[in-house]
Amino acid sequence: MPLVEGFGQDVRLTVDRSSGRPRRELSHVLKVFLIDRAGFIREIYTSTFLHPQTLLNDIETLVMEDGSAGPR
Repeated sequence: MPLVEGFGQDVRLTVDRSSGRPRRELSHVLKVFLIDRAGFIREIYTSTFLHPQTLLNDIETLVMEDGSAGPR
């Protein structure tokens, strides 16, 4: 659960039709995380907002912050 919660995913309780018992269901939403060299999450993209140029711009910003030579 800490891992699922850490990534902002939801778990809901449903009832198993065959047994009638409750079960946990992961309500999974596609998310892409941009993580910097220090291991911090700098941006979270969903499938709705996952645009290649935006992602590339954000990566280039991280490279400039880091002072490293990046891809061009």
